[in-house]
Amino acid sequence: MPRTKSLLAVAATLLGIWAVSPSVLADANKVVPSLGHDLAQHYCTTCHLIDRGQKNPVDFVGGPAFQAVADRSTTTKESLLTHLRTTHTNKLVPLKMPNPELTQDETVKIVSYILSLKHPQ
Repeated sequence: MPRTKSLLAVAATLLGIWAVSPSVLADANKVVPSLGHDLAQHYCTTCHLIDRGQKNPVDFVGGPAFQAVADRSTTTKESLLTHLRTTHTNKLVPLKMPNPELTQDETVKIVSYILSLKHPQ
């Protein structure tokens, strides 16, 4: 029995070290935007161009490309979280962006994806 407790203690310690390892955190930072891309593909492509580097054509009627949103100086995690939780109008196009009614987890992943597109200033 003492040997089992000792092995469990070692396993718990190793698991704790692995859980906060910088390489593990770096991998997690890559996964969340990737999951956000998948969600954006499902929920947002009807109105938005979502891939890195995409730009709306001059005559485009839908919402702004995610790249343009990411590159705005006013875009922050908080501004995107707020935006995705509400319905909006555009003065030039009086159509409303519906509240996509995403879960909090989905919202965080899509926001993470959008922010990952930002070009370095």
